[in-house]
Amino acid sequence: MTKSQKKLIGLLFSFLLFAIIVFRGELLSFPNRPRINTFMQDYFSLWGISLSILLFGYFLAKAFKMKWWLFIALFIFWECTYLFVFNFGPKFLPETIKSKGFFGHFKRVSLAHRPLIQFEADCARYDSTLFYTLKPGQSTFTSYEFDNQYYVNSKGFRDSEADLNHPEVLFLGDSFTMGWGIDQDKTFAQVFENKTKLKTLNSGISSYGTAREYFSFKKISPDSLKLIVIQFHDTDLEENNYWVKNKKLGNKTAIDFESQVNNNSKIKKYYLFKHLKAAIIDFITPSPKLDPNAKGNNLGAEFKKIPNFGKDFYTIVEQIRETYSGPIIFTYAGSFYTEPKVVAVFEKYATENNIEDLYFVNMGGKLTTQDYYFLDDHINAKGHEKIGNELVSKWRTIAPKNN
Repeated sequence: MTKSQKKLIGLLFSFLLFAIIVFRGELLSFPNRPRINTFMQDYFSLWGISLSILLFGYFLAKAFKMKWWLFIALFIFWECTYLFVFNFGPKFLPETIKSKGFFGHFKRVSLAHRPLIQFEADCARYDSTLFYTLKPGQSTFTSYEFDNQYYVNSKGFRDSEADLNHPEVLFLGDSFTMGWGIDQDKTFAQVFENKTKLKTLNSGISSYGTAREYFSFKKISPDSLKLIVIQFHDTDLEENNYWVKNKKLGNKTAIDFESQVNNNSKIKKYYLFKHLKAAIIDFITPSPKLDPNAKGNNLGAEFKKIPNFGKDFYTIVEQIRETYSGPIIFTYAGSFYTEPKVVAVFEKYATENNIEDLYFVNMGGKLTTQDYYFLDDHINAKGHEKIGNELVSKWRTIAPKNN
C-alpha cells in the first residue's frame, strides 16, 4: 500500500467516523449493554467528534504535503472564533457588526447547542397530559446572553401563587410570553399588570401551542377574568392541527421526557470542536428556518404545510369560549423577526367568519433587531416593554366596551 493510499484511507476513515456519529448515532447504541451504551453515548459520541476532526486535519495536511499540525491549528482557530463570538460578541461587538448577514451562521451554530428550559431537570417536570410543565419553586435558566431566576407557582406557571386566585387577565403563550431570557418582572405580562393595575396571571410555557395553552386555561377559574391575551408563534401550527384532528395532544411518555432531559444535559457539555461540528452541519444542511435575515421568506412555506391553520386556531378559541365570553387579544411574536403578515392573516379570517370580541395587536414592523437578542431568537427586555405597551393601548380602547 502506497503512502498516498494510506492518506486517502485516513481521510475516508475520519470522515466516516464523523458522519456516523453525527448522522447515524443510533449505530452507536447498545441498549442491551448498559455500560457500553453509556460510554458510547456520553463519551465516545462527543469525543469521537474531536478525534475525527483531529484525524481529518492530520491526514489532510499530509495529503497536501504540509506540516502535520497546520490544518489542526486552523480548526482550533475556527473553534476559538465561535467561542469568542458566543461568549463576548453579545456584549462587545458593535450593533453595526452584529447586523451583518454572515452572523446568521453564528446564530444558527449557537442555537444548535442551546439548552431548552422545558428539558432542564431543575426547571421542568414531566406531565402525562402536557408532556411537561415548569417545576414549582425556584430555579435558574442560563444561556450566553442571560441568567434568569424562575419563581413558579403550584400550577406550573411563572407567576406568584397569589395570582392564581381570581386573576383579571390571563396570558396564554409559549416561551415569548413566559419570558425566555427575561427577568420575571420584565415580561410583557408584568408590564401590562404594572400599567393597568389589573391582577394578571402569566401562564406562558416554552414551546406550548394554542392547544396546550387551552389546557393551561382550564387550570384556573375564568369567573374573574376580564381579558385573555393569546400570543401565537409558528410552532403552534403543528400542535394545533394535531389536536383538532385527533382530539389529543400526542403520546409522549415519561421515558421520552427523560430522554429529552438527558439530551439537553448532553448539549451543555463542552468538547473540542463542539461548535465546529455544528458549523459543518450548518454548511452541509443549512436551516433557513433559523436564518434571522430571511425576513418573511419562510412564512408561506410554514403556513402552507397546514392550510387550515386559521380554522384550527379558532376551533380552540371556541373551546375557550365555552366558559369565557369576554374579550381576547391576539398577538404574534416571531423568532428573530416578527412578520406583519401573520396577524393580518388571522385578522382577515376573523373578519370573514364574523368572529366577535377578538382584537389584534400586530407587532410586525414595531419590533426591530434591537428588540431581539443577538444569538438567541427571543425578544429582550426592550422588546417586552414594547409589546406590553401595545397591549395596554389596545386594552384601553376595548375596556370601555366591556364595562
